[in-house]
Amino acid sequence: MKKWEPGFFMYTGVPEPYANWMPKALAVDQRTGNVLVTDPVAGRVVVYNSAGASPRILISSGLVNPSGIAVNSAGDVYVVESRLEGRLLKFDSSGKLLAVHGQTFGYPHGVAVAADGAVWVAEAGLHVIKVTCM
Repeated sequence: MKKWEPGFFMYTGVPEPYANWMPKALAVDQRTGNVLVTDPVAGRVVVYNSAGASPRILISSGLVNPSGIAVNSAGDVYVVESRLEGRLLKFDSSGKLLAVHGQTFGYPHGVAVAADGAVWVAEAGLHVIKVTCM
């Protein structure tokens, strides 16, 4: 990951094993400052530390076209899969699957967590926004 300075744009890619990827969405864990990135091509979530270095794979299996990502105040990670029967998945901060809200979304692309814990999902396929609790 490359930090941008004001007035500059630079793309440098990432080192192996992250080189063959397509970053889609970003979220910041406010507790740690870590940046989480979805990779729909490889079906994974990559985490960078707050300095933008030391990438590691947080979630490496079980995801199909992960697009949107959000982190709640406890550090739990929410990921939506952008597909016809998309799912909302909840993981703990170590990448362990906690819950699945399954196959009821039509091409969800965005997810956000409100201060009260409500999870908002934007669906491109159905042109709606849904709110759920997980």
